[in-house]
Amino acid sequence: MSSFRGVQYTLICNDLPELWRHRFEALILELGQSEHPEFASYRSGGAVTYGSPEETRDFAKQTVGEITKFLKAWVPTGDWMAPSREGVGRGLSSLIGNEPARFAEDATKFQEVDSTYIRALIEGLAEALKKGLTFSWSPVLQLCQWVVTQPREILGRNEDQREADPHWGWTFSAISDLLSAGVETNAIPFELRGQVWKVLEQLARGEEPTKISEGKYQKAKQSPLTISNSTERPKAIRAVIKYARWVKKQSDKLGGEKSMRSSSALMPEVQTVLDAHLDLAVDSSLGVRSVYGETLPYLEDLDKSWLSQRISRILPLSEDQRELFDAAWNSYLVYWQPSELFLGLLRDDYMIAIRRIPAHSQQSDSLRNPSERLAEHILILYGWGKLQLNDPLITEFFAKVPDTVSGHGFHEIGFGLYNTKEPLSREFLERFMALWNKRLEVARQTADKRAHIAELSAFGWWFANKELDLDWALAQWPRF
Repeated sequence: MSSFRGVQYTLICNDLPELWRHRFEALILELGQSEHPEFASYRSGGAVTYGSPEETRDFAKQTVGEITKFLKAWVPTGDWMAPSREGVGRGLSSLIGNEPARFAEDATKFQEVDSTYIRALIEGLAEALKKGLTFSWSPVLQLCQWVVTQPREILGRNEDQREADPHWGWTFSAISDLLSAGVETNAIPFELRGQVWKVLEQLARGEEPTKISEGKYQKAKQSPLTISNSTERPKAIRAVIKYARWVKKQSDKLGGEKSMRSSSALMPEVQTVLDAHLDLAVDSSLGVRSVYGETLPYLEDLDKSWLSQRISRILPLSEDQRELFDAAWNSYLVYWQPSELFLGLLRDDYMIAIRRIPAHSQQSDSLRNPSERLAEHILILYGWGKLQLNDPLITEFFAKVPDTVSGHGFHEIGFGLYNTKEPLSREFLERFMALWNKRLEVARQTADKRAHIAELSAFGWWFANKELDLDWALAQWPRF
């Protein structure tokens, strides 16, 4: 169904509101772009890409100089369903994704053309990286350095315009994505570190999201996690952290053991940027704060001391900064499994999050519900023996959370263990047998037995586990 929608929405993507356009782009990243979305089904035979003039047929045979000359001179008519810059850009991006080397070598020639085509170049190079294709990075970084100096607004364009990019913002985001991929895959030569940083440092100063634009996302029920994946500055901050990990790994590789000891601190340039964006006077974006939560384990690996000193700013516990806490905390929960290390660092945060769980199920536009993920964290930590039955986190959890949330936690863990092929330790099984006895006793003493239906029924997966003592399991059924 999602694939079919992806094909359908491609036809109208230029006319979608910006919020929905970002959601469409996320769908395309997940499912892939339909090669010919204008057709319900397609067979090859020389069709011209939808929204492109006939002259683009020759792009594959032309030099980059000839292509940019055409792009600079060509003016769309603006008529309904007529070829547009966006249509040309899509076709160009596809070509670049298959032939990145020649376009990268002459990347600076794109300074002469519309921002829509520059974004097409950047996105095409990112697609080439996914395919494992190589290209020269120095000219690409030169182009990027030029792009990030441009004012975001483009004279004569407006947000409702879809036949061409309404501003430089989409290109800024594309550059962050490209550099993130480049450092993650070690595709960028390390000697270009300085050029990479100049681009990222400028992108991290980006205007978007503003309080007004972020408010529009919130009004549309978009989470900070969605905002962080859809807007410019959060993408840049994420790229900065990936850059730091790249520098650390490359420095360790080049410098050996001595370098590994000395690289336990954040690079000064990275620390300056990350500290600045924790200052509410500089950046109060929930999307940006979501990135800090998403990358907590990376930050811990980069610099334990730095993170321990800033954790109260990343996750402020005061009620008046609850939105900032939720933005970072929910992203951490959604992206990461629990760990003993972070239990020690985040114990107070776990308690605050438990106490703030809503009495009724909360909607989330992410694939994982934060309250349900919190239940998984608490129960996994209990199963590992890191929390005991009388631990305040356990007692508060079961006193506060609704049955549907605790039931989800038991279901997910039971289902996962039912399907695991690894043997379960006796200590692990005994911990959950003890928890079952405790929860069943609570349920039996509750006047409204329906208050524990989801939780107790989820235990069925535990009883289905062959490693659980059969006699004990059979003895439980009369107790329901």
